[in-house]
Amino acid sequence: MPYSMSLTENDTIIVIRIFGTADVQRSFDYAKEVHDYALKAGIKKLLIDCTESKNIDTISNIYRFAYEYMGKLSDFCLQMRIALWVSPDDHSRDFMETVFINNGYKIKLSRNREKAMEYLKGSPKINQ
Repeated sequence: MPYSMSLTENDTIIVIRIFGTADVQRSFDYAKEVHDYALKAGIKKLLIDCTESKNIDTISNIYRFAYEYMGKLSDFCLQMRIALWVSPDDHSRDFMETVFINNGYKIKLSRNREKAMEYLKGSPKINQ
């Protein structure tokens, strides 16, 4: 699963673009890199662009990802505000949002980039 990492123009939001198919192990690989960079830079906002990616993992693996894999990282992740931007017809990550919220993450799924950015900038809700 190739991905790229960049910052918004004002260096306050990390943007991850994911390409191709995604599964738990490959997702954790980029999650570790993002975690380390965000912790070092003190950036607590993350836009994950999944518009060119499809999740192929099972529900049980998504659950393990949120509770087991992400538990290996510091609690800094729980302080982050995360927007998961997906294509309008992609529902492969809907359960992921629920599981991460239940595990204490501040995460919102959006099918609209502008709404995702609004959430990251402080708006409490996303109307997909």
